[in-house]
This record gives sequence, structure tokens and C-alpha cells, in this order.
Amino acid sequence: MMYSFGFLVVLLVIIFLIWYIRRRRAGMQIHNKLVQLRDMCRPENIIKAEIRQYLVEVQYTISPDAAGPDNCAICCDEFKKNQMLTQTECKHLFHE
Repeated sequence: MMYSFGFLVVLLVIIFLIWYIRRRRAGMQIHNKLVQLRDMCRPENIIKAEIRQYLVEVQYTISPDAAGPDNCAICCDEFKKNQMLTQTECKHLFHE
């Protein structure tokens, strides 16, 4: 049984398209994984995650016997009563 030349060309084109689409999809999956890894490994994301484990949220209360600071270690603004602050491991306080 002999197939015509036109049928063989159409068959080869279909096989090529299936191969090309599969290759393209695999390439896109790899590309998406690489983009995701790149975003996870950005210095600002790593640093933020590492720093947050050493920070504690505290509420500022004015105490007459407290010798602690009454202003932000970063911007030097004074704290307000009952304001939520972030405290570092070395006891520095700052607000956001």
C-alpha cells in the first residue's frame, strides 16, 4: 500500500508540530522554575527573612524607672504611648 507524497508531507508536518510544542512546553517549565529560583534568591528576600528571626514586636509603655531610649534608633522620632515597636536582639527599638 503506497501513500501519496502529499499525505507523507502532512504526516511529517504534524509530527514536527507535536515535537515542537512539547519541546516548547518543557522549555517554558524550566524557564518558569528558573525565574522562581531567581526571585527566591534575591539578596533582599534572603536578608529580610534572616533579619526577621531576630526581631520582636513590643508595645511601648512609658515607665518612670526605665532607662531605655524614648526615640527611634533609625529616624530619632520620639515614641508615642502604646505604639507598636520592633526590638532587635541588642535591645534597640524602632517603629515602621
